Amino acid sequence: GKGGREDELPVVGVLLDAYRRWMAVRRRVEPAPGHEDYLFLNVARVKGYGQVVSRQRAWDRLKKIADALGWDEERREILSPHKFRHGRAYQMLQAGYTLEEVRAYLRHRSVTTTQIYVATSRED
Repeated sequence: GKGGREDELPVVGVLLDAYRRWMAVRRRVEPAPGHEDYLFLNVARVKGYGQVVSRQRAWDRLKKIADALGWDEERREILSPHKFRHGRAYQMLQAGYTLEEVRAYLRHRSVTTTQIYVATSRED
């Protein structure tokens, strides 16, 4: 998490399946020095192999996926990391997590913020 703190995150459903598939790949990656504790590492045999995946690299990968799918700009908007965050919060509520649990996951100070956030997710 931010500030060097450790986060515990719920992993269920398709996310759990994807995590298991990724870990099968991740175990074969030789981490660069100082990157041993990161979950997501670059696996392409290019500059940066074995280093933590940057926010920009993740965003570039999402754009390539959208290109491959032939998505227009309007449809690409759902690929934003912030939309993923909204969607994750909404799915947690649908899976039975309480609003307080979602608040803690999102690290909101106030449950009111979480309520607004989740309402926005439903509109998206």
